[in-house]
Amino acid sequence: MKKKVISVTVGLMAMATLLACTSTPDGDLTIVRSDLALDLSEVKDKYNIGFIYDLDNQAKRLDANVDINSDTDYYTAYVSNDVKSSAFVYSINIDNDFETLGTRVQSYTASSLFFRTSSGIYDSEASAVAAKLYDTEKGLHQYNDLFDFEVSTISALSFGKSAKGAYKAYQDGNRNITVDIVYVPTFVVRNYGEKNMQKQRILEKVVFAPIYCQYTTNDKEIDFDGNLSESKVKSINKIDIKFDEKYVSTGKEVTEIN
Repeated sequence: MKKKVISVTVGLMAMATLLACTSTPDGDLTIVRSDLALDLSEVKDKYNIGFIYDLDNQAKRLDANVDINSDTDYYTAYVSNDVKSSAFVYSINIDNDFETLGTRVQSYTASSLFFRTSSGIYDSEASAVAAKLYDTEKGLHQYNDLFDFEVSTISALSFGKSAKGAYKAYQDGNRNITVDIVYVPTFVVRNYGEKNMQKQRILEKVVFAPIYCQYTTNDKEIDFDGNLSESKVKSINKIDIKFDEKYVSTGKEVTEIN
């Protein structure tokens, strides 16, 4: 059975199947935390992250018109030159949840995904990273017209989706109900140093950022009231994500790094 990258809220109790949106306690800002030190050779094509090795030619910066050296501490994020083709869907079947829990299932939460490092995104950095990725003008929403759905502007590394309509569809006899999460691979960088001087990159992190979540049954999207319509994500490539505990697997034995 595939692991889930979502948490399901059941009544007043949260039952976490896998909550992959994680951060770490605040730490030393002299430590460089870079995913470029990981061996990603087996997964860079699968997850469309080859652009992280050539940001000048294969990537574009979300806030391209901003001088990143104009402040002492600045976050920025990069995406592939072909944002639409880099996006992918992770699909999780939830029939069993409805069968065993019924009306107790209230919602699911889709979370950002990361590779494992010993020091990841610090707690104090999480909101800044989210603000950069989901800014309404300079974030991922600027590519809204590339998709058939509204790209999320919720400034958080995870967001919830009510399961009310999905459960109604289940009661109506529909099966093979899934949570479909659309991810865009991003490369988040924290530039830290003296104002108007070349900064040190103290954070270089691949973040698989969720931009949309829907419930689906047999290529039909389920709305809040349980009605069915054509799926808005069916043209996007589906990927079966492999996990190393709560992290995206690199396909290699992981040696934790700073």
